Amino acid sequence: MKFPLWHYLRQPVFSAQQSTIFSPIKFQRQRQVRHLEQCWTVTYRPEEQLP
Repeated sequence: MKFPLWHYLRQPVFSAQQSTIFSPIKFQRQRQVRHLEQCWTVTYRPEEQLP
């Protein structure tokens, strides 16, 4: 996974709902964790078996 530079630069600085992460390493780690959590919540549907 490449570093999400655009997301890092566009994070809200003065937001009450979300804290700003100034460390690029911590930002990337948190983004990877969120991505992994989203992947886990996706409903898995096995492929159809061909006859």
